Amino acid sequence: MKKLIGFLSSLLITAQSSAIVASCGCQTKTTSEEDANKNPNLDTFKIDDQYIYENSGKIIVARIPEAIKDAEIKVTDYDKNNLYVHTSIDKDSEQLGYFEIRILAKKVSESTLKVKYGESETTFKVNVVDSKHDDPKVELEKEQKIAVNQTAPIKAVILNPVKDAKFSIDSIDRSVAQVINTTGVDSEGKGLIEFNIKGLREGETRVLVNYGNAQGVLILKVVKQSESKVPLIHTYDVDMQKNQTIDRDFLVENAVKGSKISMVSSKNDVKVTLKNTMDDSGDGVILFDVTSPDKVIDDCEITVIYGESVGKFKVNVLDAPKFTTSPKSPITINEGMHSNNNEFKVENHYQYAPIKVEVSDNDKKYIDAFSMSDYDMENTGTFILVVYGLEPTSSEGCIVNVSYGDTSIKIKVIVNKVEKPAPSIFGLSEDSVYELKTSQGLAVLSYINNPISEGILTTTFENNDNLDVEITGHKGSDHYNIFLISGSKPSEEQEVTFQYSGAKDVKIKVKVTSR
Repeated sequence: MKKLIGFLSSLLITAQSSAIVASCGCQTKTTSEEDANKNPNLDTFKIDDQYIYENSGKIIVARIPEAIKDAEIKVTDYDKNNLYVHTSIDKDSEQLGYFEIRILAKKVSESTLKVKYGESETTFKVNVVDSKHDDPKVELEKEQKIAVNQTAPIKAVILNPVKDAKFSIDSIDRSVAQVINTTGVDSEGKGLIEFNIKGLREGETRVLVNYGNAQGVLILKVVKQSESKVPLIHTYDVDMQKNQTIDRDFLVENAVKGSKISMVSSKNDVKVTLKNTMDDSGDGVILFDVTSPDKVIDDCEITVIYGESVGKFKVNVLDAPKFTTSPKSPITINEGMHSNNNEFKVENHYQYAPIKVEVSDNDKKYIDAFSMSDYDMENTGTFILVVYGLEPTSSEGCIVNVSYGDTSIKIKVIVNKVEKPAPSIFGLSEDSVYELKTSQGLAVLSYINNPISEGILTTTFENNDNLDVEITGHKGSDHYNIFLISGSKPSEEQEVTFQYSGAKDVKIKVKVTSR
């Protein structure tokens, strides 16, 4: 081993000397200088390392100091068995200067992702941690409306809060809305985050609330400011299921401190309960619950009264969701491949309905499956199922349970075995003799055709006083470095056999001659 270390050290010195010789007689720029010329703000294009709970999703916003029109966007160098990653745009055609990296954490792991924007690139780590039943969860009203130039308070409630947990709030499109107080610490573990947000222009954005490793998303719509100074109630219709109670809130533009608040339902069996009957602080927030009966209702109108202002919204109580379109069962894919065109459509869909995809523990070695959406945020009743084939299944296949709200459907998945060519060792010459002088080292690079994940190049040769054979490389690699190191005395030809699982053995001859 000492001989090997000494030989490797000499290789390093030789390589360094070669680099110096190659650069003589010309002026070169360092890598950092070249990168700076490509993008003077490269150093400020950074993304913080992330922690995500297993089987959870997270949106990360990458912001570019100087946007470049049509800059290509890519995220690479991650294990698709651990993470599912895609970006909101592939090209910055509108010169936005920001984009979303959407991550679904599939397995406990640590990954380093490379993010490229035009000629600039950065890396960040994603640590997927084990999820537990008492992990923090961010509860938000899924949608809010405010007016241009209006500043409104927003509350986020944290289930299972943690003392001293750090939190942050950000508007994805900062040209639409601005978050006033963006970071903080839940020093007492109360699990209540209050922040203010200001509407800047008409449009829609999403507000991300990060609490420890958890994330919640709020859809924020900024509407045109009313010319009148009379209070204006921003309402929206509510879709819900039978026998359900949901929390909602409305915001009032031009709010007046001390205004009385009331609500009246046109149907006695649809009940609305106000949490605040007076705007004591003048912040223009109306908090209420809606409780539905055990029947379908599509014509209930709720009247909201704030001071002298009146607003109306509809409550639609829907029948149970029903799948109208689903992929043909079974879904058939090849081992090592994935299928991402499996569309589901649902009748009686409703906004924020939870979407779940479940695979039994016994089947997780064969397939991985998940939905591109955890909730029906846009109330489309449409979502996509992605399935990965990990190992071949029997003809019986595996079952994936897909649910929308309380309605579920079972889909069979069959993974076909792909016959792969057997591995083979190449790059070594069996027809010639490798000759070394005494006390000399020789490095030989050997390659593996069709490597397997657990395969590794080995030798049956027993080192002796005349010759040492060392191999460097790891399991699953497609190449290995072989070091032949001679002793202080010459020797006749020695046969060295190399082996790789599933491949034909390769034998070479090595001879040591005197100097």
